[in-house]
Amino acid sequence: MKILVFGAGAVGSTIGGMLARMENDVVLIGRNPHMSRITNSGLKISGLWGDHHVKMIRGMTELPSDFSPDLILLTTKAYATEASAQLLARAYPQPIPILHLQNGVGNAEKIAEHVGWDRVISGMVIIGFQVALAGRTVVTVQADSIKIGRSNGDIDPIVEKIASTFADAGMPAEAVSNIQTHLWGKVLYNSALNPLAAILGVPYGRLLDEYPWQIIQGVIQEAFAVLNAEKQSLFWENADQYLIHLKNVQIPSTFEHKPSMLSDLRHARPTEIDVLNGALVQLGKKWGIPTPVNGTLLEIIHSFEENGKRGILHPSLQMGGGEAS
Repeated sequence: MKILVFGAGAVGSTIGGMLARMENDVVLIGRNPHMSRITNSGLKISGLWGDHHVKMIRGMTELPSDFSPDLILLTTKAYATEASAQLLARAYPQPIPILHLQNGVGNAEKIAEHVGWDRVISGMVIIGFQVALAGRTVVTVQADSIKIGRSNGDIDPIVEKIASTFADAGMPAEAVSNIQTHLWGKVLYNSALNPLAAILGVPYGRLLDEYPWQIIQGVIQEAFAVLNAEKQSLFWENADQYLIHLKNVQIPSTFEHKPSMLSDLRHARPTEIDVLNGALVQLGKKWGIPTPVNGTLLEIIHSFEENGKRGILHPSLQMGGGEAS
């Protein structure tokens, strides 16, 4: 396949690199110096998916005029979805599928507004990625296989082909008919862990301590209240069931990892808090359900973002962090 990866940071360049290993023609669109190093020296991938030096891959900072992809991967941050969808719709009016691999909810709807639902495929990724150096990425943790599907539940030949192409390239992946359930399941995970770990400057495992865990319980209890009102299906019947899964399965799988939200705050970049805890707060307003814990985390992260713009960095943010999906 000819594959364009738009927004190739740690997530996009690693996935693109794994696909390029299997003789797919891959072009990455991202920022320098990461892109120029990849073009000049190839992409080195290490970690859970093995050690690879991918040389047959191009890194660029702008869309190429001489490349007509069979598939577009959108791996930008969620706050860039609208602008990215507009750009891709203008550059590629042909019926090329767009698979978005992003955090939060609402991304598919924004993309579909510009290209139509027939072109939109969603992906769920709970895997940790880091750009160790320009031209080098690391797969640090993995809590589940990659899920790929359409919002209407159809598993058509395009979805099946993408999932099999990912799996053949060494990335555990499967086509699913309930991608929205998977995406909301990831919102639970991200909302519980990302802002709190970013505020405290700690890896996920430290959130099992008594006081952070009490906050997490509040996040999840509010989440289930608003999602039940929304009649959104989930894999767990209630908050207690999910908290057991989070504590015994998901956090141990990502115990030493720090969220991309921490890295974003350290570098005074916007975060994805609005499509995570912010999405739960908005549902609470819709249904008249109080969400004070999620609302407080939302306001704290926004405060950190504003202070970062002014050059004021909280001490907890100086502890470092990678990039997780």
